[in-house]
Amino acid sequence: IYATSDEVRQYDAGFVYTTSQEMAISINQLIENKNLYKQKSDHAANWAKTMDQEKALRKLYNHLLC
Repeated sequence: IYATSDEVRQYDAGFVYTTSQEMAISINQLIENKNLYKQKSDHAANWAKTMDQEKALRKLYNHLLC
């Protein structure tokens, strides 16, 4: 099991920060750089799709075991 921050890094789906200043810098980068915004958005959507697939497969797997 991964921590969400690990998955964000793995899928390059956003930013991981520890301070409010880092968060503000990340938000500013997204506002100023449309390509970066699109890239992170696309990666986050792809990550979400894998999560849906994993949940569906787990449900099927658990059903088959019972």
